[in-house]
Amino acid sequence: MIILDSDVMVDILLAAFPISNNMDSLPDIRIVSAFFTNNLLTVALNDGRIIIFPCAEMKWLVQASPKQQQDFSIESDGYGVWWHDLDDGIALHHLLSPTFLPLAEAVI
Repeated sequence: MIILDSDVMVDILLAAFPISNNMDSLPDIRIVSAFFTNNLLTVALNDGRIIIFPCAEMKWLVQASPKQQQDFSIESDGYGVWWHDLDDGIALHHLLSPTFLPLAEAVI
């Protein structure tokens, strides 16, 4: 197990992914599959990248029941993941932005 502090994690994310404030700057990138386990959202993109996103700061998701956590779908345009029972979701441009959520530490 490697424990990374937030500065190292941001540096890794900045090197791997472009920062974007909206999907207009990423018109051809889409989510093609996703799964949620151990408070990590894993999404596969149509360009071959896989993003593993720590959801610890998303209290609405972490505090949900296991059934609610698994009741999600990829939005029809591939621009986000939506949890039906929780009436909330996350957009792809947030997943691609290393500054979206404060990461106190991440475990990889």
